[in-house]
Amino acid sequence: MRKKIIIISCVILGILLIATGVYVIPRLLRRFPDKAAYATYLKCYSEDGLYYKKGNKIYFLDADTHKSAVVCSKANCNHDSEDCNAYIEGANMFMYYDGYVYVSSFVVDANSDNGEVEFFGGARLDGISCDGSKRVNIYNADCGAVLSVKAIDGDIYFTAYKFRNEKDFTDPVHDNYLYKYDLRWNKSTCLYEYNDDSESQYSSALEIAEGDSKNIYIQHSWCTDSSGSEPDINVDLFKLEDDQMQLLDSWENVYWINVLDNEEYGIASVKGQEEDADTIIYEFKDDKIGETELMRIKDGYGDIMHEYISVVNTDYKKLLYDIKNNKYYIANTTFTEEGTYISDVHDIDEEHNRIYIDNHDYTGMLPGTVYTEDMSDYGVVDFDVFRDTFYTELDDLTDEQRKQLDAMDWIVIGER
Repeated sequence: MRKKIIIISCVILGILLIATGVYVIPRLLRRFPDKAAYATYLKCYSEDGLYYKKGNKIYFLDADTHKSAVVCSKANCNHDSEDCNAYIEGANMFMYYDGYVYVSSFVVDANSDNGEVEFFGGARLDGISCDGSKRVNIYNADCGAVLSVKAIDGDIYFTAYKFRNEKDFTDPVHDNYLYKYDLRWNKSTCLYEYNDDSESQYSSALEIAEGDSKNIYIQHSWCTDSSGSEPDINVDLFKLEDDQMQLLDSWENVYWINVLDNEEYGIASVKGQEEDADTIIYEFKDDKIGETELMRIKDGYGDIMHEYISVVNTDYKKLLYDIKNNKYYIANTTFTEEGTYISDVHDIDEEHNRIYIDNHDYTGMLPGTVYTEDMSDYGVVDFDVFRDTFYTELDDLTDEQRKQLDAMDWIVIGER
């Protein structure tokens, strides 16, 4: 009898060891991309093309065929409900990493009963496999939103906030969190939580700064006084080291600070809190923001696109800044304010010589015009051809163009 029990025990142990090996060993052997990835607003690219949102569906634009398709491979799917892998209501941030496109989303709904309004909503972070066959949930909450996402060595870091009063979204007080999701073991950990009650907290945000390096910089913006029409905004800049937040510096009366950090170079963009404040681009090195201005955007906006900044003042006044090589390219139409409309830039993938653009021609459409549908038409062309056709490097400007540039009231070019 004892011998029989020993045999059964050995068999059970063997089965457990085999099952453990089947689960553990593949995860221990799994390899993740060496290059970090970070999320961008409403679209992101992979080595094969661009993922983007249109309506409530996620599409993929194939860079070789120039054709777009919904990212769902379910048979007979109408792509019009949550049953579809590509259907995500309220999608906002996109990141491609290791065969999946990760999409954050949030929705808000209201219910009125006897004059009292209750707000309902949800926040999510989902991963969709590049072939559209799978969809996995990384984060789910009843309220709030996911603000930023970055992936490094098999870990997804993301920030999120939740309203303190979950049933009244008009109350701006909310708590902020920094999470790490381990893709190897499918495990989520909260690394940092901000819910400071020592002051009269009015509003705050915790966001991961952009950057292709493995360094993680996080800005925490907050204000404590809601009595005035424009409460003072403060920004603390942290660096995450060994999963611990280390404060680098603090600023007052600043709306936001964004950092793009690579191994060889970096820049920081600083925006004042006033509505018409300039956006100033500084060099960022050794965890410090330099004092020399590389560029000052006085009117318009600048989007960081991996190793470039795309600056737009109007449909004809545009500029590209090559951060790595410290080169400025200005749109040819900047000096004439007429001629061929230059397509809006969605993202730049210089490694594969691609630029993703909006092919729709908006020439003649007046500012302030309200559109009832998404007019964008996503396309991809060779980056060097696009740049050299529609832009001129500042070193190649004529004397007359240089005078016009120096007199412009929307951009100031500094030195590096």
